[in-house]
Amino acid sequence: MNELKTDQKLPQKQVVEEATLLQYLTDKVPNLSPAQVKEFLTIAKAFELNPFKREIYAIAYKGKTGTALQIITGYEVYLKRADEFPQYDGYEIEFVGSFAPRKYTNEYGKSETALLPKDNDVECVCRVFRKDRKHPVTTSVSYSEFNQSNSMWRTKPRIMLEKVAIARGHRLAFPNEFGGMPYISEELPDKKTTPFTEAPPAPEKKEYQDAEVLPAKEEPAEASADKDSQVFSGSYEQGAQASQWHACDMPADPPKKKEKRPFGEVVADESLRVGNKSFFALLRKFGVTNTALIQEADRPRFYRELKALPTCPEMQGRWRGEQ
Repeated sequence: MNELKTDQKLPQKQVVEEATLLQYLTDKVPNLSPAQVKEFLTIAKAFELNPFKREIYAIAYKGKTGTALQIITGYEVYLKRADEFPQYDGYEIEFVGSFAPRKYTNEYGKSETALLPKDNDVECVCRVFRKDRKHPVTTSVSYSEFNQSNSMWRTKPRIMLEKVAIARGHRLAFPNEFGGMPYISEELPDKKTTPFTEAPPAPEKKEYQDAEVLPAKEEPAEASADKDSQVFSGSYEQGAQASQWHACDMPADPPKKKEKRPFGEVVADESLRVGNKSFFALLRKFGVTNTALIQEADRPRFYRELKALPTCPEMQGRWRGEQ
């Protein structure tokens, strides 16, 4: 057995700042709840995973009661981290069974070719070696357990199965180091790795809609002159009745309602007044990354506290109401 060097130092990983993680969530998954944001931050900081290096991902998928969160990582992260352990001595992969191309009919009724197990099933065995153990840590995963029947599993089943075996094998070999590490997407069902966005609210129905303006019909000059003479030949009473009839025939203008400004617009104006530093500090106080995540019940209190903040020096004397 190889001698273990206990004085070997692990390379220092770059610490991921909370602001970097919040920026990622704001750009990629802005519809998370404060509790879900906290969960992602905790795991990313605990394992020093950087989303901008594709070491960790947040997927918002449709759960039973609304938006659910799935945190995943890539299989390469397990390999990179394992290389930093002085006890690590590599791994090997073995397939039991094989795949063969077969024709199948897809959901659209078209015939396609997929790589499917030649016999009943295919297994991938991963053996992870440690310098401080005599025997490797062995795990086996089967195609029938993890196949998601999507395009990647139909065309590249060996690669997909190998990724699952690597991730599971390294978690078993280093339980203390990888305990609680997020799963890779290949280990999870498609519904938990497929992002979804809530449908936008339906536009409000307008009570009055603009009518289509039709082109006026051209009439002969003689007919037009006859109509004019008929109008002026009538009595004053007839003219008054005609005017009254036309006025009643036209629909009255709908009463104008005072429109309430959206919460986001009002807050955006105030954020310019107080400046980014004070505004984002208030967001953190409420445990959110943007105003869209503020609960309806908390919005009045948030707006009151925002209004109470002083105007930033850059806007002194320039903000409306202070001139």
